[in-house]
Amino acid sequence: MFIFDLLSALGSGLWSYYVGRFFEIYLPTPTFLEKLNSDIQATIISLITILSYFILYSNCVPISLYVSIELVKIGQSLFINWDKNMISTNNNVRGKCRTTALAEDLGQIEHILTDKTGTLTINFFKFRLCLIGEKFYLEERTVDSIKLEIHGKIEIFKIYCTLEFTNARKRMSIIVENNGNIYLLSKGADDVICTTCELQDLERMKIKQNLEVVDFIITFQFISSEGLRILCMSYKQLFKKEFDDWYEKYTNACKIIDGKKSERLEIIYSEIERDMNFLGITGIEDRLQDGVCETLAKLASINIKVWMLTGDKLETAVNIGYSCGLFNDTLVEVFKLSENIKERYKVA
Repeated sequence: MFIFDLLSALGSGLWSYYVGRFFEIYLPTPTFLEKLNSDIQATIISLITILSYFILYSNCVPISLYVSIELVKIGQSLFINWDKNMISTNNNVRGKCRTTALAEDLGQIEHILTDKTGTLTINFFKFRLCLIGEKFYLEERTVDSIKLEIHGKIEIFKIYCTLEFTNARKRMSIIVENNGNIYLLSKGADDVICTTCELQDLERMKIKQNLEVVDFIITFQFISSEGLRILCMSYKQLFKKEFDDWYEKYTNACKIIDGKKSERLEIIYSEIERDMNFLGITGIEDRLQDGVCETLAKLASINIKVWMLTGDKLETAVNIGYSCGLFNDTLVEVFKLSENIKERYKVA
């Protein structure tokens, strides 16, 4: 393009020197050039017009240049496909570049928004602890059936129905019968389970930790600070008539097939999932993905900002942030959107 500019400017100068004087009636010579001779006039006009031609030709890109750039992009995408460091060791799957523009798109990234569960963590949960009443249990048997060993005695529980988990409900419940007694057992997110429990039962729930009596809300924070995901448990015993009346409505609702079946069932679930007794807390560990610390360190080294978005408790999120290297000792404050933790557990 620069050569085209020079040739066009040279042609403009030659035309002005040999032919331009015949067209002065249409293209008069600028006043600041009138007193100069023809050679100098042509030279100055060439220097001025080279800028004009540069602007005109800047929009003209040769087709060959487009082809060359696309070939370079294809080569970069092939290098991504051949990169031995981009192979998943779990299932032996290579990284695959599905667009030739991927390399230049990656070069424009300034911010990365990432979820915690399943992205930074492996989404493979391992039981770590259980809190029932005032006692911590760090081990628990894997249960695959309704036959349980309790204090050395085999107990058989008959399952009447399961109140399924949904994202809106954030909990799952089951109704069982043992020795003529009917129980409703629930597990789910702490904010949901706590709102279904009686207020006096929550105030009574305390544990002993380091010889001090700690409020159970602080217990949530303590377990979360260990990087564990909290699930709360609650229960209540049902009277036979109470259960029979509710179960009739439940079975009738299950028989109706329409677009509002799930909403109808959630209303029926909420009728019995209330005035529960708080039972305890479980702490579930979600391990980090392999190589997540090294990946975040490399992103930080090239000044890419990583934002972790999660609905988990603040203490759990902060602990995971430090574990994976997203946070460090220079961190001043975590940007958070949350409501007052004590307001969450108020029962009207």
